[in-house]
Amino acid sequence: MNRLATLRTGRDIRNALGDMPETLNESYAEIIQRIPKSDHTIASRTLMWLCFSIRPLTLSELAEAAVLRESDRTLDEDCRLSRPEILFDICQGLINFENDELKLAHDSIRSFLTSEWIRDSPVATFALEPSSSHKAIMRNCITYVSFQEFSDGPVSSSHLLRKRFATHPLLEYAATFWPVHAEARMLDAMDEQLILSFFATKNPRTGGSFASWVQFLIGTLDNEVIMQTEPLYYAASYDMVSILKILLNPKLGVKLDQRGGRFQSTPLFVACWRGNTNAAKLLVEAGADPYARDPSCYTCRGMAEAKDMKEVIDLMEKRRKRRH
Repeated sequence: MNRLATLRTGRDIRNALGDMPETLNESYAEIIQRIPKSDHTIASRTLMWLCFSIRPLTLSELAEAAVLRESDRTLDEDCRLSRPEILFDICQGLINFENDELKLAHDSIRSFLTSEWIRDSPVATFALEPSSSHKAIMRNCITYVSFQEFSDGPVSSSHLLRKRFATHPLLEYAATFWPVHAEARMLDAMDEQLILSFFATKNPRTGGSFASWVQFLIGTLDNEVIMQTEPLYYAASYDMVSILKILLNPKLGVKLDQRGGRFQSTPLFVACWRGNTNAAKLLVEAGADPYARDPSCYTCRGMAEAKDMKEVIDLMEKRRKRRH
């Protein structure tokens, strides 16, 4: 048997790379073929997350991600892995644990899983494609922050907020990075509808899952502000360009200058204040008011000038001239 196919740990794989045969693809294929078919789904999900996560994952985070399905409304103890460490056995040494973080045992594993070679191999079901992988992770993250237990909206105490994070290990990652995964691919109509449906959970009485997500994202207990602030403001504030493009569709009739946040600023103002050039340009092109005045006494244009956002200022000037 090929030497690599007998290795069990990520360290062994790295140490063996110095005398690897030219048939590295075959070696990795042999390892994957050793994974029992009953574990293929969990192994494939684990490898996808490790290949395309925005930051390294902890074992508890990956254990949640490996069993998460888009249709899930919650994850109870029957759904979770009884021992997260079993992922090491399932993945046959292709993953490694270092400094409290999980990683692929070697970068060449990512190259193998995304290669053309694997698509015509006996392990073709493990093939990964970047765009579809980012889509899958984005959808899983939205599923996670939409769990039934978050549908009642944000909590009112630090203790309850910490408890939500403690009992849902993937929550920080899912809340922070689903928009980043959205930026990593071209959103199709299904993606757009999913995102709009998630935003539509914003409930005027409780805040819904949307308001819970905002609390996870920014960590505030000022629930009144969350309830009063619309998705467009947060998309502008966090430079969620792909999300902004969806929300700025004229058919949605979104109010471009509706104020929100702690200081009741407009979306364009907060985009300029944070220096989010692309977000600010999209808002100006959509017709947001450059001269809306913030409580700080700056206008949006004044803040863009203070931040030396030349492209945004030029676009504001062009729109002003066209109107006159």
